[in-house]
Amino acid sequence: MRMGKLCLLLIIGLLAGFTQTEYRSAGELFVSRFFCWHCDTLEYDNCGENFETSGLPTIDCSKMSPPKHLVNVYGAKYSKLNATGCVKTVSTKGTRTIIRRSCFFGNPDKLDLTCLPDEYESIQKYDVCDVCTEHLCNRSSSMISLHAFVVVAVVFIFVL
Repeated sequence: MRMGKLCLLLIIGLLAGFTQTEYRSAGELFVSRFFCWHCDTLEYDNCGENFETSGLPTIDCSKMSPPKHLVNVYGAKYSKLNATGCVKTVSTKGTRTIIRRSCFFGNPDKLDLTCLPDEYESIQKYDVCDVCTEHLCNRSSSMISLHAFVVVAVVFIFVL
């Protein structure tokens, strides 16, 4: 009887997770409201590796424009693109590690072309550029997606 309740709770949790996730097909841009965490460790201590959501802002990426430095690099056509995901970047400035979380614009499969720091910053390149394509997915340091969780949960159910 206890195993049945555990499975039922797991299934309800999975269904709740799916209702929170917004999907898109390959090449399609987000057209519905899509949010990402929007912070950096220069302003918020809890935006770093020990990420705590309390007091941190989110941003509606469907209302954001691509960063001007990327428009300058890729041209005016790029300025009309919608966000394609969330991003977490890690860079080093002197002895300080800076972590930023925000909306991502570009092709998540070609990060070398689209995950570039602002040319007006003193940062030459990002040490880490993690991109994910789900609602508020840029919270964890490992960027594990809901899809991976679902696979593990299904395997767990069948093993039990």
